This record gives sequence, structure tokens and C-alpha cells, in this order.
Amino acid sequence: MLTLGAAVTHNQVVGSDLAVQHAFPLARACWLVGAPQIRNRGTVAGNLVTASPANDTITPLGHGRQDHAGQRGRGERTLAFGEFFHGVRRTALQPDEMVVRIDVPILRPSERGTFLKLGLRQAQAISLLNVAAVLDFDGDGRVTRARIAMGAVAPTIPRGGGGGLPGRQATQRGCGRARSATRFRGLPADHGYPGRSRLPPRDGRRVHRPRAAASCATAPNAPGQPGPGRVA
Repeated sequence: MLTLGAAVTHNQVVGSDLAVQHAFPLARACWLVGAPQIRNRGTVAGNLVTASPANDTITPLGHGRQDHAGQRGRGERTLAFGEFFHGVRRTALQPDEMVVRIDVPILRPSERGTFLKLGLRQAQAISLLNVAAVLDFDGDGRVTRARIAMGAVAPTIPRGGGGGLPGRQATQRGCGRARSATRFRGLPADHGYPGRSRLPPRDGRRVHRPRAAASCATAPNAPGQPGPGRVA
């Protein structure tokens, strides 16, 4: 488990060898947040607490993550990912609570993961859609398990198991064939949420799901550097 303090900034995650090696989807998402000035001051905990479904760092933390909230006079309680987010800008935090740390599950040696973002420009763009994918591989390079989360498409973060991916090679073709079998909990039919404009299906779910899964097979060595390499 990788533990982040409440004051850890996006650039501190990007600059951490531990985060890049063992929590690459999160490091990649932090690299794509805003501009350098924002990454130097903005924190992962702040991204979580504001609870916008379009916040980039929320999506890669959707795989078994737990938030730890300190309560004044009542000690500390632990909230799982699904318990923490209640909707757009709504969390389970009480008025006398704050997030004090975030526990991030690390990738196994057989797992690879990545994060992709679709925006209107290359930098300083709010996500129209983002996807985090973690795939587990066997010795022959076939997927044995898939965990995929999507941001900016629903009031919370829909998560799916990539039902059609296990047993396939993580190529664009193989993942494209599997997409029809992939189901996401909580993904609305209109691909949006209140106050959010909709995207055509071709620009969203049909494109990014197989692309994110296929990208796991060639995950980069560092958040801002393209190229093949192992995540852990």
C-alpha cells in the first residue's frame, strides 16, 4: 500500500519513484493535471474532496482505494472509495472532518496500468472523459483480470471488470473485440450528469475503453515520457 498525506501535491506524486513504479495510473493522472503552477500547489486530497467527476486523480484511485478521515473528538474512520463519493461535489465528509491520508493499492508485478484523458486541448483542459485501466497478465501476455474506471461520465466514478478482456491479448484489436462485453456500474445512458454536456458515444465509451486497455501493454516508464516499459 502506498500512503499519501493530505498535503501531497500532484508534482510530488509525479516526482516520486515509488508512485511511478507502483501506482503509475495515479502518477500519469497527476502529470496531466492543469499547468506546472497548479501541480506544484494542488493536492491529490484536494482533488478528492472537491468531488468533481471530471477531476483527473479521482479515476485512477477507484480500484480498492480507501480514504482516511479524521473526526474531531470521535477518532478516525476509514472510508472505502464507494462510500466516500455521493455525487457531484458531494462526499461523506462531515463538517468536523477532514481527509488526513489516502491509501493507494500498489500494482502487482504482473499488473500494468495507465491513465488516458480526452480534453479540448493538450494542456490545462478539464476532462471531457478520462479512463484508468489496470490489467493483470499471465506468463503468455494474456489478460487474466481487468479493472477499468471512467471519469466525467456520471455523478460518481463508474467501475467495471472488463468482462470481455480476460483471455485476450491486450492489443487494440483484442480489446476492441472485448468492449461489447464490458459493463460499467453506474454509467448512465445519456453519458453525462447534471450541468455536463454530453459526448457522442464514438468520442467516449467506444473509443477510450479499448484504447486504455491496449495502452497498458506499452505503459511508459515515466508519466510524461512515451515508450514501452514495465509498471512494476
